[in-house]
Amino acid sequence: MVKKLTRNAMILLFCMGLVVLFIVGYLFIRDKDSVEEPVKSDEEIVVVAEDVKLSSVYVGSISKEENMENYQPIEMTIKEGTKISGVKMSMDQTFIKYLQLQGPNGNDTLIKSSKNIITHNAYSLLLVGDIVENKKNQTYYIENARITYDMIPLVLNEKKNTITISDSKKTKEKTITMQEFIDSLKDVEKRNKVISW
Repeated sequence: MVKKLTRNAMILLFCMGLVVLFIVGYLFIRDKDSVEEPVKSDEEIVVVAEDVKLSSVYVGSISKEENMENYQPIEMTIKEGTKISGVKMSMDQTFIKYLQLQGPNGNDTLIKSSKNIITHNAYSLLLVGDIVENKKNQTYYIENARITYDMIPLVLNEKKNTITISDSKKTKEKTITMQEFIDSLKDVEKRNKVISW
């Protein structure tokens, strides 16, 4: 003989099952949502300067024949003791940018009305970041660094020691020595003289 539960007993068991289910669900959700307290450090970090142009590098001039199929790592290193914005860096720091260096296609001219066909693309990297001071250790270092690059089309003249470049609007040309061009791209302050004049 099988005894059936009364209707009240079935409702009571059903309600107890729901209560147990809600309690178990609440415990799982509460554990997932609990936020750990952040660990407080004794270090006091101060941003000395934001978005500072830290370093500029001339990578090289690439011709059509020298196109690279793969991306190449290019390193920029700030040495310990380097003075930037009146502050001496406390450690060596190296930053890497991957670039695929491409030469010109061999058909483009510097400006529309010019007969000068672009022979090379010059590449220059610019490192920008924040200078940060750790007050506890009294050390200075770079944070939030990013590297951008510029590709400058140019014509290597027959003398091999002069080049012709165009302005940023591609309306004018000027001829400078290759050494002046390279030196300008290595200097954070002078680089715009050859990139966007």
